[in-house]
Amino acid sequence: MVTRTVESHPGDYRLYYEGIRDALLGRRRFPCRPWLPGAWRELLEWAKEALSSTREIVCDWSEEPSGLN
Repeated sequence: MVTRTVESHPGDYRLYYEGIRDALLGRRRFPCRPWLPGAWRELLEWAKEALSSTREIVCDWSEEPSGLN
């Protein structure tokens, strides 16, 4: 196991969530592509599957993720 410090980028997630709120209210465009939250969910599912099966999982990004169901 290797441990090292990773420099983080400055930011403010409050602005992101304000952007989501404003987009839902029709005041502006979404601050990210609509399918992006689904992509993160799918990536986390692949990671969970890889961990529980102790095998490599192929992440297929050939299509947009399964959405926001």
